[in-house]
Amino acid sequence: MRNKWIVGGVARVASDREDIHYIPMYDFVSTDQFRRQVADLAAHVAAAGEPIPIGTRVGRPRYVLRPAVPGDDASCLRVGPDEMRRNFADIRALVRLDGTPFGVVVAGKLVAIFARHPDYRPVTAEQYRQTFATMRGSRAGSNSVEARIAILEVAVAQLLDQVPLFSGSAEKKPKL
Repeated sequence: MRNKWIVGGVARVASDREDIHYIPMYDFVSTDQFRRQVADLAAHVAAAGEPIPIGTRVGRPRYVLRPAVPGDDASCLRVGPDEMRRNFADIRALVRLDGTPFGVVVAGKLVAIFARHPDYRPVTAEQYRQTFATMRGSRAGSNSVEARIAILEVAVAQLLDQVPLFSGSAEKKPKL
C-alpha cells in the first residue's frame, strides 16, 4: 500500500494497482474519556427526557439510551460507567440478543437505561438459534421453554442409562 488518509471518518487506502478501498476508521477512546462520556450522555438523556438511538447502521438503530422512569429500578441491571466500560462488549451482546436492559448509575442514582431499540429484532441470531436447535433435534426454538425442557429430558435420560442411581438391579431406576 502506498498511502492512507482520512476522508470523512473513513480511511481511503490506495494500493499499487490504483484500486481504492474504504476501511471504516474508529477513534480509540481512553478509559477515563469513555467513563466521562457514558456519565455525561446518561446525564444529558435524563435532563432532556428524550431517548437517543445508538448503533445506527443504515438508518436502523440497535440500541437506545433512554431516561430512567420510576419502576425501571426493578427491571434492569444497574451498572456504573466504569463497569460499563470494562464489560461493554458483553453488555451490548446481552442487550442486543437477549433484550436485557442495563441501567446507568451516576453518583449512586439510576439516570438512564441502555436497552435494545424497540424496532430492532436480531433476525440473524434467531436464525442461528433455530438452526442449532434443529441440529440438536429440538422442534421448538432453542430459546423457548419447551426446547430447554426437551434438551434436559434427553440429557437426563442419557445419564440414567449410563450411570445406575441405586445399587442393585436396573429395575430400580426411577422413570421420568
